Amino acid sequence: MRVLFTSSPGRGHIHPMVPLAQALLARGDDVHWVTGEQECARLQRDGFSASPAGLDERAGMAELLRRFPEVHDVPPHERADFMFPRLFGSVRTAPMLTGMLPVATAWAPDLLVCEQGEFAGPLVAASLGVPNVCHSFGSLFPASRVAAAGERVAELWSEHGLEPRPYGGCYERLYLDIYPPSLQPGDASHLPCTQLVRPGNFATSGDEELPAWVRSADSTPLVYVTFGTVFG
Repeated sequence: MRVLFTSSPGRGHIHPMVPLAQALLARGDDVHWVTGEQECARLQRDGFSASPAGLDERAGMAELLRRFPEVHDVPPHERADFMFPRLFGSVRTAPMLTGMLPVATAWAPDLLVCEQGEFAGPLVAASLGVPNVCHSFGSLFPASRVAAAGERVAELWSEHGLEPRPYGGCYERLYLDIYPPSLQPGDASHLPCTQLVRPGNFATSGDEELPAWVRSADSTPLVYVTFGTVFG
């Protein structure tokens, strides 16, 4: 089977998907990755085939601020709902689609695994007539937030002769959930099918070593929590 992984740039978006990609490679499947150029270099150093597409992290944020300068006036508690559909929908999707579609067409995948903030992948999958699944990198986003992003990419679907899909097509089939069910906020009734996935440990080449205090054996209880690019 040929599986195309698609993700936004940034290690917090990519690392949660790596264990699945490694498992597919280990069983003999072909895996290719489409993401930002800088992250492609890291993936290639760690043995993955990868092609660059879309805006890198800094360029994406710069474009968000250029097109939506009012983001500075949005109250902090409303900022995620404001930024997500505009950054991942309006800003990132079209450049990602431009770079991804020819790669995917030439490589002819049987399946796309799309990170939950990457909206070009579901459109590419629909264009090629192959299924896509959505891979989480943290907790499930509020349904209204993803629906708003879907509305912002609807015109791209129409431009490619496709009927726009609810939630930008990302929840049409399977949702791969790495988040502990006991910590999952909100309602998941809009998901047609969910598969829990055990998070795996992965460190890319050249990553910094953990500090010595993490490994020290003393009587002090240690709780080590990581949440990709977002900490609370």
